[in-house]
Amino acid sequence: FIFFSFFTKQDGGGMALLICVSLLVYSCFQNRKWMPLIIFSGSFLIAAFAIIAPLTQYNFGYWFNHGQPPHTARLSFFDILDEFFSSSSRRAKS
Repeated sequence: FIFFSFFTKQDGGGMALLICVSLLVYSCFQNRKWMPLIIFSGSFLIAAFAIIAPLTQYNFGYWFNHGQPPHTARLSFFDILDEFFSSSSRRAKS
């Protein structure tokens, strides 16, 4: 379920994956048993391989918008600075 969540809704699925892994790591520390984390990770990787392997011949990177505009970083330090300085120079001239 977590893999399909990640596969179809990447942001929400990524968050679900991180929550599951965090809870499993905490549980493993508490119970001193690492098998649940190993089983979850193995199951996730097997499911990912079973679904992704047949799709690699169809340019699978496209699914995650890899390298396609406008899918760039959501937060760019240079864009923030550019906006800040270009806006401040317009206000100073007015």
